[in-house]
Amino acid sequence: MDNERSTTKRKKQITLSEAVAHFVTRDDARLTTKGSASLIQGSSLGRVKLHHLKTSAIRAWAERRLEFVRLARVMQDLRLIRFAYEAARHDFGLTLPDNPAMGFTLNERRRHLSAAELSFICQALEDEPALHAMVVVAAETGLSRGALSNLQWRDVDLDAATAKLRDRSAGPIVREVPLSPTAIEALRPLSRGSHRVFPVRVDRVKWSWMAACRRAGVKGVRFYEARHVLQYEGRRR
Repeated sequence: MDNERSTTKRKKQITLSEAVAHFVTRDDARLTTKGSASLIQGSSLGRVKLHHLKTSAIRAWAERRLEFVRLARVMQDLRLIRFAYEAARHDFGLTLPDNPAMGFTLNERRRHLSAAELSFICQALEDEPALHAMVVVAAETGLSRGALSNLQWRDVDLDAATAKLRDRSAGPIVREVPLSPTAIEALRPLSRGSHRVFPVRVDRVKWSWMAACRRAGVKGVRFYEARHVLQYEGRRR
């Protein structure tokens, strides 16, 4: 009897983190869920016991996530929470309330990044020349993070103020974009030790951008918005 009570008590102490850890070991767990697992397990939400998990807490957590990542990624995280909750209910025989990760929707947060905010972010990136230049060039050319990551020195002509974009690293040139004096000034001091202009991993760009935004006191914007600053300010050339 004591062992049964102890087991029942232990089941009631299961946290969301433990439920997620259990779910990702199941055969029916998709590989796409595993990228979200460590994030949820390391969050404050992951420490909440399943019996105490509320929709309001999940919504607040998800909305904070939307400040840094796309809606599709947050929805993937929410799916994992839903599946983990149901798996724990079934596999551990838990009597739980209705799934708190069900029944609410989120809207992707989009807001314009002002020129002043971009300036603060660039100041916060001064110790990272490549990333600082990447942000400046994104704002001046409107190029995406992916296009900038693939840009090669052989296709950049600072004297002619042009940059050529390829379909792939070794693919054909698909278009040419003009470089403003500001973009050229940002590119000129960069090292040419790599064939790529910005030899920075995508995840490093993401985390450095987020850290710079925090230091600059700018919330709710992604790198994507940097490329539209001049357009919003009415100065797109």
